[in-house]
Amino acid sequence: MLIKTDAIALRVDPFSRTSHVVNWLAPAHGRMATVIKGGQRPRSHLGGQYDLFYRCEIVFYARSRNGLHVLKECAVLNDRPAIRSSWRATVCASYCCDLTARCCPPGISQPAVFELLDEALNALDERAARAAFLYWFELQLLGRLGWALRLTRCARCGRSASSHRHAAAMSARDGGLICLACSEAPGLESMTIGADVLAAMRKWQSDRPAESAGRVVLTPRQTQAAQDILGRFLAHH
Repeated sequence: MLIKTDAIALRVDPFSRTSHVVNWLAPAHGRMATVIKGGQRPRSHLGGQYDLFYRCEIVFYARSRNGLHVLKECAVLNDRPAIRSSWRATVCASYCCDLTARCCPPGISQPAVFELLDEALNALDERAARAAFLYWFELQLLGRLGWALRLTRCARCGRSASSHRHAAAMSARDGGLICLACSEAPGLESMTIGADVLAAMRKWQSDRPAESAGRVVLTPRQTQAAQDILGRFLAHH
C-alpha cells in the first residue's frame, strides 16, 4: 500500500553501502522506519531531501512483515538550517528527537506529539536554546502522552496546593505534587521541591508557545532541581 504523509526525521542510520534507514515521526502513523535505497549514492534523486530534524512530505510503501517500509518519494517542507549553525540548538534538537523516539511506540498514531515536536524544532530554529526550553518540552511531552504531572493539587489527598509558599514534595509513583501532610506517610519515596521551582514547572506546563517558556532564566540550583525531578518522572514512566 502506498501512503503519503508529513513526517519529521528523528534518526538517520546507514543500512548498506548505498542506503539509509530513517526513523520518522508522522501524525497518523507514529514512529516508523523507512529504507531509502540508494540514498548515499552521489546521483540519488533523494539526495538532500532528508536529514535530521527535517520536516518532509514522504511517500512510502507500507510493509507489515518487518515494520521497515520503503521510501518512494521525499520532499523537504522545512529543513531548519539555523539548528545546524548552533551546537546548543543541535544538542537540544537531538535530545527532543531521541526522547520522543523513546517514548513513542512504533505504529501508534501520535498527532499531538508530532505537533509538539514540530513546534519545538521550529523554536530551536528561530532562537537561542536554554535549559528551561528542555524542561518545557519534557513537561509538555509527558502531558501529551497522558502522564501529565499534577502540580496544583496533592496527588494523594486532592487538597489544593496553591497556598504552598515553602518546600513541598513530588512523588513519581503518585504522579505529582504531595502536600506536606501526605509527604510524611511511611514508605513514600518523594523529592523535595521548592516553591520557586514549583512555580516554574507550573509555567512550563501551562505555556503553549515554546518561545515564552524558553525565556525563563534559572539559577544553577533551580536547574539541578528541575533536572532531578523531571528525570525521575521520565525514568518512572
